[in-house]
Amino acid sequence: MKKFSFIIIEDIELQRRFLSDLLKKRMDLRSAGEFESAEDAYEFLTHPDVPPIDLIFLDNSLPECSGADFLNSIKNFAHLPRVIVITAYPEKAFEFLNFAELIAGFVPKVIDKNRLNAVIDKAINKIKERNEAAPRILSRPSDAEANPATVFDITGKEKIRLFHTEILYFEAAGGQIKIITPERTYLTNRDRIALKNVPDLLQNPDFARVHDSFIVNFRHYHSHKTSLDTLKIRPPGQGEIHEISIGPKYRDAVKKILHAKNLLPA
Repeated sequence: MKKFSFIIIEDIELQRRFLSDLLKKRMDLRSAGEFESAEDAYEFLTHPDVPPIDLIFLDNSLPECSGADFLNSIKNFAHLPRVIVITAYPEKAFEFLNFAELIAGFVPKVIDKNRLNAVIDKAINKIKERNEAAPRILSRPSDAEANPATVFDITGKEKIRLFHTEILYFEAAGGQIKIITPERTYLTNRDRIALKNVPDLLQNPDFARVHDSFIVNFRHYHSHKTSLDTLKIRPPGQGEIHEISIGPKYRDAVKKILHAKNLLPA
């Protein structure tokens, strides 16, 4: 199932936790982070390692700025999220008339679960419509040198351009390769490329083979077991942690990488 990423921007911890608990009950959503200030959220959203976010749950009464002020700061993003405004003043919806491309709906501050889910469903439908209308070769503006990208042939006779920072790891899948990103898993066309040839295709030192079946992006390294038979990969924010086995013949190479990144004692 496709999971849509979201962040919460809410300065009151109790309300943030209540909303987070409601959202975690939905199988089609995945938390990418929770923030108590608009400044922290903006810094996260503009970080080069953070993939585009699908949904933002925005408190309209943040101490440092209004919801409209925050939306004004993100309205020119290449990938526009859908924003659900949590507000104690629904009658002030007119403040958001200039943000029709961003706003998915409003939810009163005393959150009703049914109302919340209805607005989320509406937002997800809009995202799906946008994705279906998008060009088949997917991309977004970026500094190509700082964040290189590679085009892959995936099943369905589709080509997709993925920025390297989006990729968590590659996994061999019997003549095909799974490309794991925080948003979804892609599957390459059969016999189009072998896993052993992926590093040559990428030409990116962040990627290294750690097992006969896995190549990982060490930019998303999270932790490893002391025995060095498993490492964990995690996307920016609070994304899902992926455990990857380290093959015995790759452990020395992995040690060198971890030493180089100061992740192992000298």
